[in-house]
Amino acid sequence: MSALAQSIDSENTLNSITKISANARIDYILRFSKQAILVVDDQLAHCSTVANQFLGALPSDNNAAFISISPKLNNIQVRCRLIEQLFTDELFDPEQSIAVSLINLAKKNRQPLSIVVENAHLLSLQIIHELCQLAEIAKKANYQISVLMLGLPQAGVTVANNNGLFRKNLSILSAQTGQLLSLNSKLFKPKTLFFEFTAKKKLLSSLVFLAVSLLFALVYILQSDLSNFSYFSVSDASSSTNKQNAFVRVPEKEEIISSTIVETPQTATRKDIYLALMNQLPEATVIKKENKELEQALPQDILSAIEAPDNSTDVIIKARALANTINSIVAHASDVQNNKQDKSLEIEESKSIKPDLLQSKIAVTPALTPATIEENILLDSIQVQSAESTKPLTVFGKVDSEYFLKYQKGFVIQISGFMQKATFNEFINEHLDNQFHSYFRLFNNDNLLLVTSEVYSTKALAQQALLLLPETIQIREPWIKSITAVNNEINTFQRSQ
Repeated sequence: MSALAQSIDSENTLNSITKISANARIDYILRFSKQAILVVDDQLAHCSTVANQFLGALPSDNNAAFISISPKLNNIQVRCRLIEQLFTDELFDPEQSIAVSLINLAKKNRQPLSIVVENAHLLSLQIIHELCQLAEIAKKANYQISVLMLGLPQAGVTVANNNGLFRKNLSILSAQTGQLLSLNSKLFKPKTLFFEFTAKKKLLSSLVFLAVSLLFALVYILQSDLSNFSYFSVSDASSSTNKQNAFVRVPEKEEIISSTIVETPQTATRKDIYLALMNQLPEATVIKKENKELEQALPQDILSAIEAPDNSTDVIIKARALANTINSIVAHASDVQNNKQDKSLEIEESKSIKPDLLQSKIAVTPALTPATIEENILLDSIQVQSAESTKPLTVFGKVDSEYFLKYQKGFVIQISGFMQKATFNEFINEHLDNQFHSYFRLFNNDNLLLVTSEVYSTKALAQQALLLLPETIQIREPWIKSITAVNNEINTFQRSQ
């Protein structure tokens, strides 16, 4: 845009601006800045008036071309009509730019040329750019060529949207006031309704909707958590805490049982018998079938009676007698509990059964103490499965893989591994009364003899047995290994042979 241009921001300001003749402004621009001129107005009649006055004021020696654009004319037709009016009987290429064709023809005859185009809003961007290039080249080459285009403000919108092409070679005028219009004028900006969904408005609406959805989801989750928490009373919390603290672990099976015996008031189960034996009874006595004499029931007898591997009559009678005794204790504990009002103290009340009450129900032999019975249970439970193989391991390479393969679950203590017979013999000589087991596995494509303990049903038993190993084995840092891993190593070794 020329330095003489002054910005008019809105059509509403036209009445407050001093009006000058549009033709006087056109004459001034063509004489000094020699740019192409675009005259815009909402009424085409005003543009026609300006075009007629411009053509009427041209000198007689000026060669002029006037064309009114219609929607049916394409770019080639527009070029042909302009050049044919200016240069008759001259050959030209209608596919070349107007600037190139007219400059080449103007070299032959340096006659002043004037081009007037009405309905410029129907011109393509390409033709408008070619006409502006023609005026710019003529100015630099000192040719007298003037270009005037007239049309609706839509033509100015086309130019403003591509302002980089027309910044210094086009002047835009208002037909009514003759004032220069800037390419940044609000007159050339597309009018959009507030409620019209543009791309930016759609993106903003999507972000707002997403934020609101996340907010509602967060509020819903917080309310749900608060409502669920409100149903959890203090008594429930204390009761659940007490129950968790009352859990103990039974050595025979890797499961958690409750230490309270009032939960099963009808019959005494295996868990009740073991629990009463461990926590309440220093020792138990039952009646023998043959002579009706009181005889001491050891913990291993009770466990054997529960499992009843040999259906022994004496052992079964012992277990039944102890079960009846425990049932009476359970019934008494249940009566005590029913008299309590606070359920949160249920476990504490069941624990509060004193040894005096139990001694009144069961005949107690003072020969054994609770510490003695607990020690016996620990030693017997560790050696539950050791009876299957009592022969000590003495020969290198003598493995008993079938011993491990018959177990699906369990744990062993891996004591050490040997690849040389001499090292193995040195170790075995220190432990001649061992009850070890062995198997081969692959290690770096070589056979490795692994020496382990017997199979324990639970990891807790294996850990207890690990603590009881002598220091000569402890220095080898033995560790607990699952029977599944052992069987996998045995199967892999057997497949490789």
